[in-house]
Amino acid sequence: MTHSLFTQTPTLTVKDNRGITIRTLNWNRNQAGQPLTLLVSRTSVNHGGLCMTACDARLFQHGQVNLSTTRSLASQVLRRESADSGQDIMLYDAAGHLAWAQNPAGTVTLWAYDELGRPLTRRLQTQGAPTATTAAILVYGENDAVTPFPEKDNLRGCCVRRYDEGGLLTTNRVALSGTPSSSSVTFLTDAEQLPDWPTDSAQRNALLETDAFTTVVQADAMGHPLAETSGSGHIVTTRYDVSGMSVSQYVRLQGDEQTTPLLLNQTRNAAGQVLTDVAGNGVTTTYSYDTKTQRLSTISAARHGDGEVVQAQEYSWDPVGNLTAIADGNISTAWYRNQMTNGTRLYTYDALYQLITATGRENSSHGAQGSGLPPMMGLDNNQYVNYSRRYTYDSGGNLIALTHNGVTNTTLNMVTDNASNQSIRQNSANTLTPETVDWDSWFTAGGQLKNLHTEGESEQLSWDANNCLQAVTLVQRSSTDSRQNDREIYQYRDGIRLRKQMRTLTNKTTGLWTINEVRYLPGLEICNTWQENEGVADSPIEQRDVLTTQAGRAAIRVLFWHRGKPASIANGQIRYSIDDNIGSSHLELDGDGLIISREEYYPFGGTAVWAGRNQTEADYKTVRYSGKERDGTGLYYYGYRYYAPWLCRWTAADPGREVDGLNLYRMVRNNPLTLRDNDGRNPDDPLYVELKNRLPHAIDIAKEMINGAMSALEPQKKSTFSKKKTPDSSKELVRDFIGDDSDETINHLRNKLSSIKILVNKLTPEHFKIYEVIPGVPNATACVTTWDGACYRKGKPFIIKFSYTEAKFTHVVGIGAAIIHEASHLAVNTEDHAYPTHLMSYQDVKHNQLAPLHELARQNPEKALDNAESLSTLTLLLHASSHSSVNYINFFEKYVETKKNGAPETQFDILPNYKGEEPQRQPRPQPQASGSGIVGKNGRVYI
Repeated sequence: MTHSLFTQTPTLTVKDNRGITIRTLNWNRNQAGQPLTLLVSRTSVNHGGLCMTACDARLFQHGQVNLSTTRSLASQVLRRESADSGQDIMLYDAAGHLAWAQNPAGTVTLWAYDELGRPLTRRLQTQGAPTATTAAILVYGENDAVTPFPEKDNLRGCCVRRYDEGGLLTTNRVALSGTPSSSSVTFLTDAEQLPDWPTDSAQRNALLETDAFTTVVQADAMGHPLAETSGSGHIVTTRYDVSGMSVSQYVRLQGDEQTTPLLLNQTRNAAGQVLTDVAGNGVTTTYSYDTKTQRLSTISAARHGDGEVVQAQEYSWDPVGNLTAIADGNISTAWYRNQMTNGTRLYTYDALYQLITATGRENSSHGAQGSGLPPMMGLDNNQYVNYSRRYTYDSGGNLIALTHNGVTNTTLNMVTDNASNQSIRQNSANTLTPETVDWDSWFTAGGQLKNLHTEGESEQLSWDANNCLQAVTLVQRSSTDSRQNDREIYQYRDGIRLRKQMRTLTNKTTGLWTINEVRYLPGLEICNTWQENEGVADSPIEQRDVLTTQAGRAAIRVLFWHRGKPASIANGQIRYSIDDNIGSSHLELDGDGLIISREEYYPFGGTAVWAGRNQTEADYKTVRYSGKERDGTGLYYYGYRYYAPWLCRWTAADPGREVDGLNLYRMVRNNPLTLRDNDGRNPDDPLYVELKNRLPHAIDIAKEMINGAMSALEPQKKSTFSKKKTPDSSKELVRDFIGDDSDETINHLRNKLSSIKILVNKLTPEHFKIYEVIPGVPNATACVTTWDGACYRKGKPFIIKFSYTEAKFTHVVGIGAAIIHEASHLAVNTEDHAYPTHLMSYQDVKHNQLAPLHELARQNPEKALDNAESLSTLTLLLHASSHSSVNYINFFEKYVETKKNGAPETQFDILPNYKGEEPQRQPRPQPQASGSGIVGKNGRVYI
């Protein structure tokens, strides 16, 4: 990291009198010695603190906005207009359900609900269409004629049949935990047409195939899947340790009597990070982490038989967590074309932590990066050359130039719209300008790209009424009849792909087509190849099942052929992927631990090195950069979006909206070596992943704390410290935080905890939504709304929002306490009258942290009993007072000691550390008015 590059480049935020950020100032330079560039972004908020308009530094310069919203009196978004993704309009019914919506393309969606607020139908009417089509029908167990005894399989109240754009999803049986234990998928007969579902069930069945694919899951009492039988009859079994982490995995293929190990053993550290994976092929992969930051330091993989190391990567990071170097010790130094190459890759960043330079090696046969793969080399081939890349961005985070020096020297220039972040590639004549480009011909009204290429070959992208990519035209023969073109087509359910078909005209004279299809089921891909003549299918050429599973950090794929197996590949071949820090498949190993293929990637994707032991075997690799599937189009499928690595940007605006900033096309904040995007909606910041992994543990801790507190409040129950003649008892704790220890108050407290316990016992990670910063509630670790409380009381879905940037300051026990805090808002309507002066964290507090809570208890016991933070802190301390663990005893003794000194505090550094680092404490804002909360998107917000 060059010191002069980052000198005098702070980030300053301007806040209003409510503490809400309304302007951000950044200074940036991308070369040492350059003058600084000031970047100003602005947000305007309403009286409730919610965003009304926002503009990034690029549009701010021109007086334009990226986002404008109009809200109802209940703060629901009625209109949202984005410079990148167009205008959406939403209307809600009296119960708050979304009833009518119009997307930027003019497609209207209408929802109908039953008396319980459950969706029954979803109808679509595209712009100009005379009538609406029925896109989805949902049938529930107690109303289904096909399910006469729904209680037998726990189906009462469950959606048992769902007809939608992907076909039919049937729930056959539900476990007591509420998760389906048996479900079936029936595909549509037409892979290209969105269905219009009739009301008659017989007519609906006519649109479906006759065969269904059933997945059966056997789970333990905690909901962990023990055995999963796929739609083709293959069985994957998983074993867990006492903490619920998987430690081994086995597969039994269809027709086999014996199981084959996929994962023999796995160990983790106290933070839940994988330390070792012992794969079924005998290869042990070892991961090490920095003791202070917990960042990945090394990945080493070695075969058990001969001890040969097949991967030895070492990672270097700068102080703020940007990856600066990867050194692969398993790659020997080689000479070719008077160049020395090795396994070292180096990266540098600008003052905004955007990648600006990268160096590495590439195949000597590599041409200019495009949508295709480079020619494959042999594993023993050392014909590599060095490359270097330089990236340049505008003030809105759009890549405007990529200069590549290597086998070929090329420059990618991009042209960006003046009024949005929509960009296309500059043509070879360099004649395109933002003013001369007809942006409506390149992007849909919703911000989806229409063509992958500016000139030369044309690969048109077609988008359906749900803004999902429907087809990519590979060879165009007709502009009016798409079924005459070579194309790759897709079908979805809830935006997630269910089926992919590539249709290629093999013989124009006879009209013979070759179809390659993949169907996606839980843990299984069904891959078929056949030919059609005038719509009549011939016998299959190839039928292959691919079992997909994730064992720790390693991705495993099992290839099982029913027909058309290549002679050089054994049936049931297991392919083990050794990944890098962002999940990209670096090596593929076979069942003996031998290397099948090696692949290295440019930043932002694209294959730099591609080598394998034979072409046939290597061609079956489909999962590559960032652990995602690469399609025949060259696009990477992420889940909710498609990514074009040769353009370094997404093909569509972010369906998650502004969760990752105002630029809806930017890839992982232009920091692709450090961050990865899990599903196309938000980059997985390491802090995001950490909080996501900690939530299940925190939920368990919250349950434990409530049980411990209720036990401590039982009549005649003395705390651990009462038995030791310590003056603090459960009643004294109640006096500290409630101000009244009468029997009546304690009964009220018990009742509140009982109600909170019911809610917390129902919590799963699906009840949480994680943000970088919670919209409209800056500096908050977690929050809920009054709308979520109403949903909970009516038995409807609710959400608890968490900020991963704020939660990094909080011990996992503190996250458990935060869950209790938010659950109290939902379950017993608590308010936010007072908070501690600081967040609970590891380090010592030198002043009276809990003074606001104690002061509230002394002045107003009634409000204290109704204060969420008083309840959650009291619950934690009551639990600690009755717990036999030395850690909790020490924790409580610290509270007792500091209380005697007149400065009571809670100190989490003496609890078992979740991770090694000790983050700095941040001030927590006090409520502006007693019990006021903040008016939010769905009513009042509680933090």
